[in-house]
Amino acid sequence: MRHLLLALTLTGGIAAHADIIATRGIIHTGQVVKVVGNGVQIKVGQNEFTTLISDIIRAVVVKPESFDKSLAAFRAGKNQDALTGFKTLVERYGGLPLPWAEESILRLGEVQIALKDFVGAKRTFDSFKTLYPKSSYVAVLDAKYARMLFEQRQPDQARQLIQGILDPLLKREFLTEDQETGIAEGLILLGDCHLAAGNADDALDSYLKVVTLFDISDDHTAEAKYKAGKIFEEKKNWRRAKQIFEELVRDYPTFAFTEDVKKRLAARSE
Repeated sequence: MRHLLLALTLTGGIAAHADIIATRGIIHTGQVVKVVGNGVQIKVGQNEFTTLISDIIRAVVVKPESFDKSLAAFRAGKNQDALTGFKTLVERYGGLPLPWAEESILRLGEVQIALKDFVGAKRTFDSFKTLYPKSSYVAVLDAKYARMLFEQRQPDQARQLIQGILDPLLKREFLTEDQETGIAEGLILLGDCHLAAGNADDALDSYLKVVTLFDISDDHTAEAKYKAGKIFEEKKNWRRAKQIFEELVRDYPTFAFTEDVKKRLAARSE
């Protein structure tokens, strides 16, 4: 109660959508300004000060609209817009104990990979491990490092790295949601590696495992379906390909690959 009264005194009352940062000694109610090194700058009333991120035991911050806009831009293939959005979010909130702040860093790294900025992506993922060492996603973060290897035309090294991550995880009886998401990402990459080596059947098996067993993320499920559909099409199994493509157009109309799927459907209906 003493902490709450102090927060009310500093701000003149709790404003709607105010950020709440609780440390070991006090509850600050105001606005997060930005992350500065290992601290976060907070504005309370007319005053600004910095508190260590390591001292924060709880943070309540409404997810900014810019997060969903940046995610939508990334899914639509508008990588420069997504880069700007996620970079701004990370600069302001990166390191705070907020699920969407964690995801913002991971998404920033993914956008950097898409833009071939591998040095920047590695720096981003390295910072994630430093900022969130206890995150369950750290255990599968190597999937993103493996993706960088693949995109730099090192599929064999990427496959070895991702296989080393997947094998022990797939033997577990219990997986966290983040770990399941990481497995889905890893299986897609493994499928890409198989496809690069000319093993379409093994690639298809990896993609379909995501669709049937680890469909926890729309992004990964959609990507796996898209890649599986193209393999079915190449194998002249048009019935399966058509089913998958129609599901993609129906369920993921704003994703970057949707226009390509529509063209494939139209070509078969002519």
